[in-house]
Amino acid sequence: MNNLKLRKVAGGEEVQVKGLPANPLIANVSWSPNEKKIAFTHTAAKGVELWVIDVESATAKKISEAKLNANLGAPYSWFKRQRQFAGQGIAEKPYGFTR
Repeated sequence: MNNLKLRKVAGGEEVQVKGLPANPLIANVSWSPNEKKIAFTHTAAKGVELWVIDVESATAKKISEAKLNANLGAPYSWFKRQRQFAGQGIAEKPYGFTR
């Protein structure tokens, strides 16, 4: 996937997500449990990065360097608190992100 747009369920117009990486290679898209954020991975030249979209502002922000391991299963998981992630790092223990 190379672009993301949002649309309100009740027939709203499409809104282009701002702040996406240049030449995006997007995968592993998932909504937060409270549906206020969307996480996705971007495959960059040096590896896989974790990004988050704030749905209200339709703005994306990178929250990890290119260190996620996306080879076996999901490279991250939402915690129930909805603002935290657990990510699988390359050659290191799992780590958490808070945004």
